[in-house]
Amino acid sequence: IGKDVAAQYVEGWDWMAPIRCHTFMQPVKMVDPHLVSSFFDDCKRAYLHTTVELVNQSKSVVDCSLNIQVGAEQEGDIVLVEHLQTQHVYIPAGSHVQHTLPELFFYKPNLWWPNGMGKQYLYNVEITVDVKDYGESDSWSQHFGFRKIESYIDSSTGGRLFKVNGQPIFIRGGNWILSDGLLRLSKKRYETDIKFHADMNFNMLRCWGGGIAERPDFYHYCDIYGLLMFLEKLQP
Repeated sequence: IGKDVAAQYVEGWDWMAPIRCHTFMQPVKMVDPHLVSSFFDDCKRAYLHTTVELVNQSKSVVDCSLNIQVGAEQEGDIVLVEHLQTQHVYIPAGSHVQHTLPELFFYKPNLWWPNGMGKQYLYNVEITVDVKDYGESDSWSQHFGFRKIESYIDSSTGGRLFKVNGQPIFIRGGNWILSDGLLRLSKKRYETDIKFHADMNFNMLRCWGGGIAERPDFYHYCDIYGLLMFLEKLQP
C-alpha cells in the first residue's frame, strides 16, 4: 500500500480506504504558454504579456509563424476578436526557444470578479504555430480573465487582507480535497460540484496539498463561477 505514490491521499485517510500502488493517473505532457497581465490607471489600461516555449526536434532550421488571437465571447456563438497578431520566428535545429510575444494593449478591459462582487468576464486566447511548407504544427487555447489581486497585512490587527481589482474582499471559503479517489469525475461533475460551492456564497477554495494539483476542468469552472484558489504545496 502506498508505494511510490503520486498523491498523499492514496495511502488512505479517515474519509477513504487506501488505493493500491496508484501512481501516474493522467497522460504525461507539458504545455508551457504563460500569460501575465499588468494594470495602470485603476485598471483602465491593461497589457497582456505572453511567453511560449517553442521546441524544434528536427535536424534543420524551421521557419514558422507564431499567431496569437484574443477574443471576447458575446451572446450565442459570436466572438469579438480584439487582437490578432503574427510573428515570424526561426528556430534552430534541435533547440528549445523561449519566445516572448509583443505585449497586447487593452483599454478599459472587462474585469473578472469573485463570486458576489460582479461578473466573471473571460476572454479567450488562441496561439498557433504554422511551419512553412507544412502547415499548423501545434495550437493552444485558454480562457483567462483580467484581474488584479493584492495581499497586505493590516496595521491594526496584524491579519492578512486581500483586494481584488482594488476592492477589499472578505474571504468565504471551504476545503477541497478531491471528489473521487480514482479520478472518475466527468467535466459535468466538476461543474456541478464547483457550482455547489458558488451557490453557498463561497468566493475561495483551499486545494488540499494531500490531494492532486487538479485538472484543467477544475480551474476552468472556478473561473466560470468566480472562485479564487488557495493552492497548498503538494505533499507526496
